[in-house]
Amino acid sequence: MQIKDAPSVSVQSSSTGVTISEKHPVKTPQKVEISKEVISESVAIDGIPSKNYYGADLYGRPLNVLELKKLSGITPSNANNTINDILRLAISGVEHDKILTNDKIYLTLWLRANTYPQSGYSVPFECPLCQSESNYDFKTDDIVVNEISDKDVGDIQEIEGDIYRFKYMTIGDETRISKFKDSVKKSMARYDSEIINIAAQIEEINGQKATIMLAYDKLISSPQIFSRVISYLNGFDFGVKETFNVTCNKCGEITTAGLSFRPDFFIPVYRHADAT
Repeated sequence: MQIKDAPSVSVQSSSTGVTISEKHPVKTPQKVEISKEVISESVAIDGIPSKNYYGADLYGRPLNVLELKKLSGITPSNANNTINDILRLAISGVEHDKILTNDKIYLTLWLRANTYPQSGYSVPFECPLCQSESNYDFKTDDIVVNEISDKDVGDIQEIEGDIYRFKYMTIGDETRISKFKDSVKKSMARYDSEIINIAAQIEEINGQKATIMLAYDKLISSPQIFSRVISYLNGFDFGVKETFNVTCNKCGEITTAGLSFRPDFFIPVYRHADAT
């Protein structure tokens, strides 16, 4: 993985996949080195959390100015569509709809890192002990990737008398979820978004293709079914780890922090001396 000083980010759900910060960039410009080695064509991406799941290499290229500008305007409401649009443009080697959602954050980090190969990223955080504002400069080693299990999530599972087959969430499933929510818009208040996401990962029930509605109704019909399904799927979680240890610059307290996408993550603020 050609990531240099790029951070991990918090993965909240398969529908958005990222924690978004609406804070403005820090007023003090961060020191960022200008890249001297920039790839210009698509290259194979290594270190993907899903490993060889796709059966072929995924390829990526540096982002252009318009793509970076679009990413710098990311908000909680447009995050999913924005990231999906960028991946559609910059990632190749597999059909866009088949990209696993748990790979999306890693791929976004890879694109940013290879657009600015020698660019670091400084993130502010508040120390819980002394309440001071500190900054942490991320290094490559700060990125922790949990790889996909060697077990097959699609193995048949017997749950409360029914036979289930599961699947990993894909960008295509996110489209299915969006269409489902549109179809039940008038009664959406009675649906739980997290359970809808889980339902989209149920591929078959008793040998028949499971619609989101069918799977949702099964999940809410029994606490035992719901608990066993999420316990099974949690065993197949993978992707970029959402938190890491940071040290307070003032008191030395070690705490955990997570990263969020901010405008200056995608368009770094260069010091004047560094920009010449």
